[in-house]
Amino acid sequence: MEEEREQKQKGRICVSGGTGYLGSWTVKRMATLSTPPSGWIQIFDADLDRPDSFAPAIGGCVGVFHVAHPLDFDEKEAEEVKVKRTTSGTLGILQACLDSTTVRRVVYTSTVSTILLNDKAVGSDSTVDEDSWTDVDFVRRLESFRGAYVVTKTLTERIAMEFEFEN
Repeated sequence: MEEEREQKQKGRICVSGGTGYLGSWTVKRMATLSTPPSGWIQIFDADLDRPDSFAPAIGGCVGVFHVAHPLDFDEKEAEEVKVKRTTSGTLGILQACLDSTTVRRVVYTSTVSTILLNDKAVGSDSTVDEDSWTDVDFVRRLESFRGAYVVTKTLTERIAMEFEFEN
């Protein structure tokens, strides 16, 4: 009983992409931090293609781990489709966090690829910081494996940071 009360005081956490690799490990790790009460996990049907579908999952939470990001290593979809899905989905999640009035912290998972491929990072000893972004046009010209992933992660993170500064 005491443990259940303590759990409620800490607050609920939402993990977007909980069925993916990173999301499932995040959920598992949170479950091992303390002994969760029975029925501690709730599954919601949410989809980056339907940004408003995250609102019910986020409502009442104190924190959100946004780890959902589609992987399409077979390159079955056009880059534009992936960019639209990840950016609108992320903006929908961030807006739901803002609208909830209960979310105190959002953790967005990044990747080094969002800052790695630019003139500051490649072949220099310069410090890479928040102003260092991957040159998406350069990545597109490379036509490399995982290029669309790098582009979508970079553009999505930039939009997420813009949202943060505006709100």
